[in-house]
Amino acid sequence: MNDQLNDEPVGCALPRGVLGACVEADPRLFFGTSRASITAAVRVCRERCVVQATCLVHALDAGQRLGVWGGYSEEERRLMVSLRRRRDAEVAAARARERALRARASDAPPPPRLPRHLTSGL
Repeated sequence: MNDQLNDEPVGCALPRGVLGACVEADPRLFFGTSRASITAAVRVCRERCVVQATCLVHALDAGQRLGVWGGYSEEERRLMVSLRRRRDAEVAAARARERALRARASDAPPPPRLPRHLTSGL
């Protein structure tokens, strides 16, 4: 959500002069607690906002916990953050397993050589 102060957007990190649809709406709409208020705010973002994705990224990066940002409610953003953390942990664990397997493979002795009489016809 953006507010305008000296032509600089506040809230989202947007270029000068680029404003979200939220600046034309009542700010209380985006920080309401009723399901109707949240649904209306989400609709404003998703149907009319030209900076929805930028606003969402900003909210996630800044850890914005309250209100509707980028067309997503507090609950939806918490789920996104949780899923991202879980994915990051799973990727880190997979990379650690991969490093361990590579280290083990490089430490293993070379395979035994076959006797010459078994390889002479190859």
